[in-house]
Amino acid sequence: MYRPGDRLHLSALVRQAGWLAPDPLPLELAVIKPDGQELCRETVLTDAEGRWLADPEIPAHGMTGAYRALCRLPGSKESLGSVTVRVEDFLPRTLRMTLDAPAEPLPSALPLSIKAKVEHLFGDPARGLASRCRVRYNAAPFAPQGWDGFRFGDARRKSGTARSEEESKILDERGEACFSVTMPEIESPAAVCAATPGATSRRAACRSRVASECARVTADAGAGSPCGDPAW
Repeated sequence: MYRPGDRLHLSALVRQAGWLAPDPLPLELAVIKPDGQELCRETVLTDAEGRWLADPEIPAHGMTGAYRALCRLPGSKESLGSVTVRVEDFLPRTLRMTLDAPAEPLPSALPLSIKAKVEHLFGDPARGLASRCRVRYNAAPFAPQGWDGFRFGDARRKSGTARSEEESKILDERGEACFSVTMPEIESPAAVCAATPGATSRRAACRSRVASECARVTADAGAGSPCGDPAW
């Protein structure tokens, strides 16, 4: 991965029939930006081993994304070979996050309370940062003690997953934010759904720091029935 302002370090080996190196010959190298426009074009010359090297520069103000470098014979539009590289802004991780969610089962009608705490790696609370939280729900096994041989749920429903609406908060002076997430409608045969909260917090010009923690949320349960019969 490269950053804006870096030089790409490109090389290639050219071979002819029988995997023999051709005599030194000029080739055209073109670098295409993520928007499809040409960044640069230059002539490279292979050496006695059929190899060429080039170090085109990405401007400091250059766009991020996938750049494609391709090589062809001068005057030809047919590519002899190409490679794609990524150019991205990158800063080392500076935040850590922990999530706290109830571990005990909750009725599906009640909102799920999630507490996020974000700190800088040197220990200071990450106050004032924007944070977002979303919860993924999917079916989970439910086998209460004392009900051996029974299963709980509604076999008429299809198995599936659902995601809650995303909530946004600003971290307080302690670097904390509390989210209250309502369970969305979910089509599932299971009597219990597992809720997996995920939260992100972003610092200006910095990648998001993502953390997740699992909790269990009880969905509306169908009647129990002996194994082998559908649970209606």
